[in-house]
Amino acid sequence: MQRWRDEIRMTRGAIKGGAAGAAFIGLAVTLAAPPAAATTLTGSQACAVTPAADPQRLYGDQIRFDVRRNGDLVGSHTVSFTRDGDRLQTSTRFEVAVDVLFITAYRYVYASEATWSGACLEALTATTDDNGKESAVRVSRSGQGLLVSGPQGTASAARATLPTEHWAYAVVGDDAVINTITGRVNRVDISPAASETVTLADGRAVTARRYVYSGELDNEVWYDAEGRWVKMRFPAKDGSSIEYVCVTCGIDRVSSRS
Repeated sequence: MQRWRDEIRMTRGAIKGGAAGAAFIGLAVTLAAPPAAATTLTGSQACAVTPAADPQRLYGDQIRFDVRRNGDLVGSHTVSFTRDGDRLQTSTRFEVAVDVLFITAYRYVYASEATWSGACLEALTATTDDNGKESAVRVSRSGQGLLVSGPQGTASAARATLPTEHWAYAVVGDDAVINTITGRVNRVDISPAASETVTLADGRAVTARRYVYSGELDNEVWYDAEGRWVKMRFPAKDGSSIEYVCVTCGIDRVSSRS
């Protein structure tokens, strides 16, 4: 029984250690070079999005990843997209459950609802249930910027700051993100690494470029040549590796450049 208790403790540490990574997300442009940082633009420029970067054109109506810990399937992450007039609505859910002797001994659920105007966030509500311990983060417009409130207080962010929900490739040009678990505005450096072969859940292989987060967040995210999010990996506090494996991420859709 002690072994089961240790496993639950380690898994709980893994999810808490990777929660910020699990909640990261962005808007696609070409992978040839990162876009200019959104903070260099103002007003409608900062929120403009090209047809090629439309997430529904890139992904369809939903993204889905298997979540694996040291190779073992432990949960899932989904993002759904819908239109409400000229605004985009996104719904995100990340869920992990640990079963012991046919009983769910530990459960972690993150869920968010967000409204977007072009490439800019208008509003977001995110909730986290960490095995019964609940918390919430809310983002709203405040003048020319964003107001973020969460478990650690309130913070201000620039109008075009993206939340940690990785579907938008435009995040690779930024140096700050809104952490939708803690409510903090994290300073980050997102550096391009090599193009690599990524294996999808169905066994197919795609070429994608890896981007490495450093600074206040530790994370790796892969985007294909169209700017689609196809993989993510981050270390947990217990030393395990949490990896997102693409089940549905728009790979079969017609090229957004056509």
